[in-house]
Amino acid sequence: FRDAADLLFRIDFNRTLEPVAAPQDVTFPELGPEDLGDDLTPNRWKQYFGTGVEREGLCLGPEKLTAAYEGTGLALPDQGTVAFWIRPRDWNDETRWHMLAKWPMKHVPVFRLTQGEGPPKLALNLIRTPNETVLSPIGFHPGRWVHIVWTWDGKQDQWFVDGKPGSYGGSLHRERREWNPDKPVNLAFNHDESQCEIDDFRIYARALAPSEITNL
Repeated sequence: FRDAADLLFRIDFNRTLEPVAAPQDVTFPELGPEDLGDDLTPNRWKQYFGTGVEREGLCLGPEKLTAAYEGTGLALPDQGTVAFWIRPRDWNDETRWHMLAKWPMKHVPVFRLTQGEGPPKLALNLIRTPNETVLSPIGFHPGRWVHIVWTWDGKQDQWFVDGKPGSYGGSLHRERREWNPDKPVNLAFNHDESQCEIDDFRIYARALAPSEITNL
């Protein structure tokens, strides 16, 4: 990377919600024995952390930990990159949505960045039921880790999946709106219905180049 300062925020989720890198004023949940375990229940942490890409990854879903962060400078509105690994625990790419379907297209939230009231400033959802017109949805399968990267540079937004650029509109849904970078924002990972595991979540201050993304 051209500048190590480009990394604004990173969490490795190795049995902790504490960021590896973050602005100084960022607050985060601190875990105790009731979350991680004690002498009588040493493996309690396994309810909330699964086997990650390198060590552990955070489980998203009902009755899981609330991973929420607040502070200034977590992300920039004019340019940036979000990168993370994700592994669905309950998924079926064979279920496809079509115009006459009696059920809605299923969006599974991953994270939301908000500032005050109103819609999220940054948000990313997985689409669990790809549109029938999408020929090549991302291969989300239980047990398989997929690397997702989303970049924006003021002109365009781009997706990279496992290092490869593409549209992926049938598998990923994003929201991005302007916000005041001088005021605090809230970053929260969904814990209501995601049924996924997430690992090595990063936010950069600029849109990374494809060669840099390949090396993440």
